[in-house]
Amino acid sequence: MKRIALASEDNSGLEGTISAHFGQCPYYTFVNVDDDRIVAHEVVKNPYFPNHQPGVIPQFIHSQKANVMIAGVWGLGPSNFLLVLGSMWRQVFKGRSEMWWRPT
Repeated sequence: MKRIALASEDNSGLEGTISAHFGQCPYYTFVNVDDDRIVAHEVVKNPYFPNHQPGVIPQFIHSQKANVMIAGVWGLGPSNFLLVLGSMWRQVFKGRSEMWWRPT
């Protein structure tokens, strides 16, 4: 099973908007995907919003068992933290969450 973390602008879950900033988003939407199907999702408040120290957000994402991270913008530091923790990451344009998921 894949657990995908979406940086979210609001707590609307899969209907929400992907945040333009990885660490400065107010929420994260965690999506469980099994066999190319969304089986569950949950919205979690970013415990470090609006202020955070380097490395705490990647650790938080890792503690939530996410192995893929999707956000609009982030720097080299978070990307390296996520890779070290074993997570993949993707950068997307800001927009509706439904744009990131195209089931076959």
